[in-house]
Amino acid sequence: MSAWASADAAALKKGEASDDHFGLLLLAYPVSDELKDEWAQARATLERDPRLSGAYWMPPEHLHVTIATLRRYDAANLNPADREVTLDEWRHILDGAKISQGWPPAPFRLRVTGATFRGGCATLDISDEDGAIAAMRSALELSIRARGGRAVVGGGDRSQGKPPSVCAADDPAPHLPDICHCTVMRWAAEPADRDAAKAAFEEVAGPLFAPAAVVVDEKPPERVYTKYGSHVPERPRDPMSWSVPAAVAVVESSPFMHVEAPHNWWFAEDSRVVQDMSPL
Repeated sequence: MSAWASADAAALKKGEASDDHFGLLLLAYPVSDELKDEWAQARATLERDPRLSGAYWMPPEHLHVTIATLRRYDAANLNPADREVTLDEWRHILDGAKISQGWPPAPFRLRVTGATFRGGCATLDISDEDGAIAAMRSALELSIRARGGRAVVGGGDRSQGKPPSVCAADDPAPHLPDICHCTVMRWAAEPADRDAAKAAFEEVAGPLFAPAAVVVDEKPPERVYTKYGSHVPERPRDPMSWSVPAAVAVVESSPFMHVEAPHNWWFAEDSRVVQDMSPL
């Protein structure tokens, strides 16, 4: 039986994780304030369950959707000069992807469609409503190839991937996931009972993050008349759906994007579009 616990998650839970890693990620980040609030409530309940005592729960402010892992955080560390060379190369690759015909327009929409216990981690499952993330990954895969690299897609053979030619030869290959999700839990210590841990997570997160029922031909809100005039009330906002202004590339200096103020070194759109995206 393979281990579920992670030394990095254990260090995060103790507040002892290193913050000198040099991972590079392309993200949809941050998530909406409404989703942060929903997760904060769920997290508070899950933390109190003794069946989940070995879990490390992602703080709401660090929730994100990974579009691509350009460089893993646990890769060999680089000196400052080599870090700049690597960043410049990835800027070139991302710019190439962005100007390609397949790169999607911004903003784009994402939606939570459920919560899944995956053993070594747990996630909120995300629907790529506009197909934007899939399009970005396809464009990025071609741009990486143009620079001598080969991305690993989904659960493909990692030995067949390679970093862009300008990057360090022993760098790990970039990875393009084939799903969309927010990771919300990793194990700092092995659970005493794996089946009980799964049941505990699903009892709380399952109902909270279940997809909303599809309403067909819903009657629009009726106009309200007062002595001051009239207006049509807005429909309630769906806390499970949000609009992402633009993809952003960040330095993952601490494991699993547990980063208080990420160094954002590339934006898919003009930075003015995302200037209000705290904590960017």
